[in-house]
Amino acid sequence: MKTLRILGNNRWKQSVELCKKDRLFKDAMEYAAESHQQEIAEELLGWFLDRGAFDCFAACLFQCYDLLRPDVILELAWRHNIMDFAMPYLIQ
Repeated sequence: MKTLRILGNNRWKQSVELCKKDRLFKDAMEYAAESHQQEIAEELLGWFLDRGAFDCFAACLFQCYDLLRPDVILELAWRHNIMDFAMPYLIQ
């Protein structure tokens, strides 16, 4: 695998950036969740939305559930007209 695990040094943001660059979106979501940092998770969600990757947005909602704020998710989904993708998160 091309992406290096930089977790030993607690460089979560850098790990997520490398995964995005290598198009390893599942790994990026896992690192964001493992980071326990709300900022990293929300930044990754925004990155998915900027690229129109709504399925990845929905998957990231599931993966990073504990880190995300419902008001932020509701606003992002409403702004991008993708309430259907956010509804499972909001219901849960």
